[in-house]
Amino acid sequence: MAQFTVAAKEYYNLGVTFDMKFDLSTDEKMYCTEYIFKAMNDPIDTTTINKIAFIAPDNLYRIEKCRMIRQINFP
Repeated sequence: MAQFTVAAKEYYNLGVTFDMKFDLSTDEKMYCTEYIFKAMNDPIDTTTINKIAFIAPDNLYRIEKCRMIRQINFP
């Protein structure tokens, strides 16, 4: 977990902004699940739609060391 925290802080300190293109090949911009994926530095299966590979939330949920912390159900 400490490695994740260090990596996440490094990305934060670099001023990484949101990646509207959802491009996994760059580190200057990232979307939410990509940020977590890259900070974890673990192999994760990607989801592919229309030949575009990306990290979807369910890709992260399938990792054994990831667990639910809280669930909120909206009416």
